[in-house]
Amino acid sequence: MLTKAISEGRLISVRRLSSPFSAQPEQAYLSYAQSYSLVEFLIDEYGGEDTLHLLSTFRRGSSYDEALERVYGFDMDGLDVLWRGVLDVEPMAEEKGLHPAWVTFFSIVGLAALLLVVVIVRRRLWGLR
Repeated sequence: MLTKAISEGRLISVRRLSSPFSAQPEQAYLSYAQSYSLVEFLIDEYGGEDTLHLLSTFRRGSSYDEALERVYGFDMDGLDVLWRGVLDVEPMAEEKGLHPAWVTFFSIVGLAALLLVVVIVRRRLWGLR
C-alpha cells in the first residue's frame, strides 16, 4: 500500500496523520502503513532510546510538535521532510487548514501504541529482551 501511494503521489502528510484516521478502509490502511514507516524511520535513524524518550514525552502531555522538537530537534513538518527524503519523494507543499492547534488524546495514544508495538516487534525479531 505504501509503495503504491508513493508511486501515485498520494502520501499523507505527517501533520495529517496526527488527526484521527479516515473511516475509509484504503485511507486508514495507508495511514497505518505510513505511521509504521515513520516509526521505523525514527528508530533506524535515531535509535530506540530516543523512541522511548519520545513516548515518555507524550505521556507527560506534550503535543506532537513539542515532543518531536524536544527529542529530535524538529517538528512534524521537519519529520515529514526528512522521512520523504529517505523515501526519495518530493517534499509536500504546505497544506492549508490542516495544522491543528492541538492534538487529541486519542491521536497521542494511537501513536504511542504504534511506537510501542514497533519496538516490541523489533526486539523480538532481533532476539532482545
